[in-house]
Amino acid sequence: MSVSDSLSDIERHFRERAQKRQWVSLLAAAYLRLGFPALLSLTILYKDALGEVFWPVVVVTSLVQGLSVLIRALTGKSEYAFFEYRDLKQNHDELQSQHENERARSRAAVYAIQALRHASQVVIDALTRTDTNRGENNLKALVREALFPVVGFRKEIFGFSGERYNFAVYRYNAEQDVLQVLYRDVHRDIPRQDREWKPGFGHVGFCFIRQEAVLSHDVTDSEELADDQSESDDEHYVSIAAAPISSLTADDDSDPRGVLIITSSESHQFEKATHRPFLIVLANILAVLFHVADH
Repeated sequence: MSVSDSLSDIERHFRERAQKRQWVSLLAAAYLRLGFPALLSLTILYKDALGEVFWPVVVVTSLVQGLSVLIRALTGKSEYAFFEYRDLKQNHDELQSQHENERARSRAAVYAIQALRHASQVVIDALTRTDTNRGENNLKALVREALFPVVGFRKEIFGFSGERYNFAVYRYNAEQDVLQVLYRDVHRDIPRQDREWKPGFGHVGFCFIRQEAVLSHDVTDSEELADDQSESDDEHYVSIAAAPISSLTADDDSDPRGVLIITSSESHQFEKATHRPFLIVLANILAVLFHVADH
């Protein structure tokens, strides 16, 4: 049994005891509010009839009142005060945690916007320069420049700290029908292989063939993605976030160009609500760079 389970059992025991004692406390409170005034009034009213018993009755009534006050003070009230404090403290901690999470999300959004502004500026510069060289080498340089702040701000945007990260852009080679590495920045502890992927195979090929953003908190739990992973892949690539890079000339998704993918060695690295839209916008910016390099 864990410590938290033991503490829960202890707390449950004291709560049940406080609930039982609460009835005694309520009876004492009712007597103080109703019974004692009524008994005292009747004693005074029938003073002559009581005769010599009058003062003993007053003494006994006073003792019963004192006992009721003591019971009221010692039962239920103090124990419930402790639990009320515990509940208030838990609510405070939850609100503080929510506040810190919102601050972290806001901070990540600021860095994400800066990264997208930088990538957009790379596109603008590529479109306005007249001496831009075309071809794959130029595309590599443009993609590297566009993703430079994304990789640099990986802690602020994605929450990376000691996790093994992997940022990569794959370009589709229609002649060989494979996705090839165009750009990659990986953690030093990940052995670099730069494998090619067939459409539909691996997380890269899966995103490419689906032509929609893919986010998995743990690929080892995914039947669609885990089959194409080796044992070393399971160690380095646990959570993934990927977005397809589409063609700007095609009216639909019939001419996909590549895949932008980010992976982490830690599960639940990425949040669907924030990171998925960011990757989609970034992939669209890369699509413009692909178009500029080809035309």
